[in-house]
Amino acid sequence: ERTTESADWFGPHWFLSGTDGALGNLIIAPRGGSRTPLSPEDITDPFMHGHKLLMNGNAVFKEVVELLPRIVRAAVKYARVPLQEVGCIIFHQMNGRIIDAAEKRLRRYDFKGRVPITIDRFGNTTSASIPLGYATALEEGVIQPGMYVLFVAIGGGLTWSTALMRQGNF
Repeated sequence: ERTTESADWFGPHWFLSGTDGALGNLIIAPRGGSRTPLSPEDITDPFMHGHKLLMNGNAVFKEVVELLPRIVRAAVKYARVPLQEVGCIIFHQMNGRIIDAAEKRLRRYDFKGRVPITIDRFGNTTSASIPLGYATALEEGVIQPGMYVLFVAIGGGLTWSTALMRQGNF
């Protein structure tokens, strides 16, 4: 909708995405896609698990805990916004312990209370956890007009994406 705010005041500012194919074996679906198409037996045979998502949970935890702070720092460096100017970080809610560990690794910037947690109420809602986190932060008054908000998501492959936004007056 129309606004009187200058275009550079609010809305998305920077996006940064990446992948590390060397970590692709941590979260996989062994069957499906063009290389290994699913067969009816893959889905109907209770002993076939090729169509299910498989994850090496311990390895994913270890890698993601190390990766999240690097992604956050890279995103703000790329956007040329000092991390201390980011008022809120909204992580994909894959695991509460991962988010806590990443937040501790960013401790020098004291993000306590500025990283909304929704997994305790909604569980791992995959990609919906980003808008849930944003709505929660708005409802709780964590996000204020003019504040930079950083969105961070991690997925299989291992892939990640960030978006830095400046909150408008709504």
